[in-house]
Amino acid sequence: MFTLLKLAVVVLAVFAAVAVCNHEGRKMPAWVAALGIAWGLAMIVSDIQHANLNCFSLGAIVLHLWLYRRGRDTAAGGALALAICLKMTPALFLLYWLYQRNWKLLGGCLAALAAAVAVVPAAALGPDRAVELTATWMRNLV
Repeated sequence: MFTLLKLAVVVLAVFAAVAVCNHEGRKMPAWVAALGIAWGLAMIVSDIQHANLNCFSLGAIVLHLWLYRRGRDTAAGGALALAICLKMTPALFLLYWLYQRNWKLLGGCLAALAAAVAVVPAAALGPDRAVELTATWMRNLV
């Protein structure tokens, strides 16, 4: 079931990425999309075999770009926050959005990160246990 969910996320991410690229009358040739899929196929297979979360991170990153392209900056920030929670590498997008001065997207991202990192764990585990686990996570991260 987990594998099927990953495959569904990858397929949706491919379609969304093509939609992001096709804008303002420009259309990406099908061979470019096929080349991108072929190039990423080894990563996708490896991710599925090792039960990693990279496919979900990819889906959240592409969702954030798709929402941004449609003018939903705050929601795009929330999707970026989801990607950051799954894997720290997408946090590099924050530098880009800071450079672009997209305060709505950054605000949505920071609000969603605050909820995901502080509010939800404190509500689910209690404040003391949430702080303890977050401190352990930070020690292991850095």
